[in-house]
Amino acid sequence: MRKLINLLSVFLCFSALYAQNNEIGNNSSIQNIQDIVLKKGNRISSESSKTDYLGSVYLFPSWDGQFTVIDKNQATFKLYNLNFNLKNLTLETALSKDSVFQYDTENIEYVIHASNKYKFFKDDLMNGMFLEIVNKGKVKVYKGYEVYIKKGDFNPLTQERMQNDSYLQKYNYYFFINGKYEKVKLNKSTVLNYLKDKKELVKDYVAKYDMSFSNDNDIKSIFNYYLTLK
Repeated sequence: MRKLINLLSVFLCFSALYAQNNEIGNNSSIQNIQDIVLKKGNRISSESSKTDYLGSVYLFPSWDGQFTVIDKNQATFKLYNLNFNLKNLTLETALSKDSVFQYDTENIEYVIHASNKYKFFKDDLMNGMFLEIVNKGKVKVYKGYEVYIKKGDFNPLTQERMQNDSYLQKYNYYFFINGKYEKVKLNKSTVLNYLKDKKELVKDYVAKYDMSFSNDNDIKSIFNYYLTLK
């Protein structure tokens, strides 16, 4: 009987520890990032607990998965619970259903997730976390994301809202031109003008492989091909 009681006590202890770690999502990793990479941060109420808007202000559809955080000294850290708030431009970890830890990103250079690499910028033109499409020598292309509100349908007869407002995402592209980044409209004309010294070869390559000037993976292939040209 005593053995059974002891076993039950051990089981309950491990269950409590699992529940605690499961709630905050890899507690040791969070503490590691807080202590080593980010010297400051805040625990705040999550965006989802503040509003009844449809959609989300977060870049990634899920908080789960492996994230690699690289600081400005090129040290790397693993985290399994992370997202980027496009409304507040903050990097966050979910602590519970109604709270998040909001990191100070001053010391962060990159976040890598699902083979995509995101770089932090902070200036008048580019502020936040940007997807790196190409970054080789003089050729640099980044994709930035924004969130905006779409008003829900409103019935003018009943003066009632038929649908809640929604958060929707849009994106923009940035090319490194003449020593600085410029916001551009991604299309055939813009890309070929950027690569104008090898324009005809690039056009032949795109036609040969039936590529698109509006697809991220194709754009990456086009620019990488350009970089192989002498």
